[in-house]
Amino acid sequence: TRLYEALISKYYGSEDKSSLPDISKLEQFYLEELKHFQMIGEVMTKIGSDPTAITPSADVCGVAALGWVQVISDPRTTFKQSLETILQAELVDNACWEVLIELAESVGLSDVATQFQ
Repeated sequence: TRLYEALISKYYGSEDKSSLPDISKLEQFYLEELKHFQMIGEVMTKIGSDPTAITPSADVCGVAALGWVQVISDPRTTFKQSLETILQAELVDNACWEVLIELAESVGLSDVATQFQ
């Protein structure tokens, strides 16, 4: 969600919006990511986990994602360069959802796997 917030901010900061995509689509993607974030938190709580815990793996992911945040937030990067960065993040995000679906299925949480799909 933070990446989309930064991208939307960069959109509004762009002087020439004529060649940029429709902002409503980006805002829709932001809202979808927010729903995904909330869903993961709910599922983690449901299975007895703490969604606010910073595990070593979560820490590594956060550090890795920092590069995307820096690119999009950097005033020297254009909106289109930031859009390319969002594409990278989305590709990783999609692969992670596939892993979560497989993990949920492997531990017998078929309802959660269906929800993740």
